[in-house]
Amino acid sequence: MWLSLLTNKYVLMGIAIAALGAYIFVLRSNLQTCEAEKKTLEAELAVSQASVKGLQLAITEQNSAIDKLKTDSDVREKAGAVEIAKAKVKADGFKKQADTLLKRVIPQGVAKCDAANQLINEEIKNAK
Repeated sequence: MWLSLLTNKYVLMGIAIAALGAYIFVLRSNLQTCEAEKKTLEAELAVSQASVKGLQLAITEQNSAIDKLKTDSDVREKAGAVEIAKAKVKADGFKKQADTLLKRVIPQGVAKCDAANQLINEEIKNAK
């Protein structure tokens, strides 16, 4: 009986159509699965791209901040060099004043305390 069924072309066509239908069902199921995976991957890609843009923006901001710090540092360094030069000139002046004071000789016949007091009073007058 099975042999006679298999030789009937309509039965064979029915079996082939049923097999084809099952195959199409499996393919559609796979297609739906792939489409769902595609949507998930697209969503993950969008999140990843947004993250990359955020990181690029943060890097740009950090680079700008670093450039500004460098510029500010250069300005402070130049200003500091000017102040150091001024301080050296002032220090040299004070050293000369100190050398002049140290080279002074106590006048004859004047007590050391009186000579020191006279020197202090002269410097106070000069400071005004």
